[in-house]
Formats: sequence, C-alpha cells, structure tokens
Amino acid sequence: MSQDVLDDLGFTYDIVRSKRKSAAIHVKANTVQVRIPYFVDDAWALDFLCNKAPWVRRKLAQQQQQSQLIPQIKDGSQILWLGQTMTLSFVPAHKGIHLEGEKIRLGCNKAEQAIAELQQFFKQQARVYMITRTQLLAEKFGLDHLLQQVRFRRTKSKWGHCTSQGVIQYNWLIMGAPVSVIDYLICHELSHLIHPNHSKAFWQHVETMCPDYKTQQAWLKQNSVALSWC
Repeated sequence: MSQDVLDDLGFTYDIVRSKRKSAAIHVKANTVQVRIPYFVDDAWALDFLCNKAPWVRRKLAQQQQQSQLIPQIKDGSQILWLGQTMTLSFVPAHKGIHLEGEKIRLGCNKAEQAIAELQQFFKQQARVYMITRTQLLAEKFGLDHLLQQVRFRRTKSKWGHCTSQGVIQYNWLIMGAPVSVIDYLICHELSHLIHPNHSKAFWQHVETMCPDYKTQQAWLKQNSVALSWC
C-alpha cells in the first residue's frame, strides 16, 4: 500500500510486502520503499521508517544533486568521450557523427535524434575497442580459455558483469571514461572469470592486472553520473 505523509516526514513512501525475513528501506529514483515481511503490520513499518527518516532525507537530497549532474543532450551541451569533455554541435546539413578537436558534430537538429546517433556511435565504438581489448588482456594474463563471449547492454547500476559461463557484459556508456578506466573495468571483469566474488583474492588478482586499479576505480565512482547521459 502507498502512504502520503509529506507533512510529517517530508516525502512519500510505499510499503512493499514479500517473503523476505527482515525489513529494509530502499531509496532510488526519488522513491522510498519500506520492504517488509508479510507478517509485519503498517504501524510497525511506519515506526521503522520514522526512525530512519533523517537518513532517508539525506539519501533523497544526494540523489537529487546527482540527477542534476546528468548531462543533457542538446546543442552546445557537453559529454565525456574517452575521458575528454566534448561539446555537442548540431549540424543538420551533415550526416552521422564527426569528432573534431573538442567537438562532436551530429547531423541532426533535435535532441531525440542526437541521443539516437550518440547511442549508436558509443555502441559501435565499444564493440570495436572493448572486444579486442578484452581478448588481448585475457590472452596476456592466461584467461582466454575461460572467456566465452563479450556483450554490451545499457544497465542502470553496473558497468560490467561476468557470468559463471564466461560471458562478460559491459555497459557501453563506459566509452566516455579514460582508456585507463576502461582497462580497469576490463581487468575487473576478467578477474571474475576465476574469482566469482569480491574476495581478497579477487582484488589481489585485479591488482596484478591493473596495479593502479584504486585510482581508476575512484575516478569511475566519482564520475559515474557524468557518464550516464542516457
């Protein structure tokens, strides 16, 4: 059920029941969910939420600030490409995308067209660069026999994923990051081919492949919002 308690808490929330064994509060995309087991009543859920209200308000404020950092695709706006800040320029008379210095020229005059062109461009470039680079690093570190396939998908919360079957998936928006950060992501996912977790042994393996991984990891964490223009 949904509750509106703006006067008391300063935000709305939903109560979501499931077979879970414990209670939790999830704050995402400006929504608040109190997730509780079936046997817990609404009064308990509200009391639980009230105790956590200051934390919820901080999370909502942080997410609001982050959303304002997401690049808006329009003529004259800026996005990251391989770590470089590039200015978008709409040139309807041109066809396709052209990189010229610090500009990305797009053959369109509408934001919707620009987004579609940029998505296609990022996907194509990711396939060209990241598949080859993943295979090269896999061979260099003796992991090529475990790597089965490289795929791409626009995901909301992950930059990469590795399955137990040896399939690695990347978020193609990572092409906005510096090459060193892209290499870190590749090393991260390749390390999952032998360590399907984030154990100490996993991070030791990542460091073997990418000695400065902490620097690249910090860059990615700090700039994730700036990379996520769609």
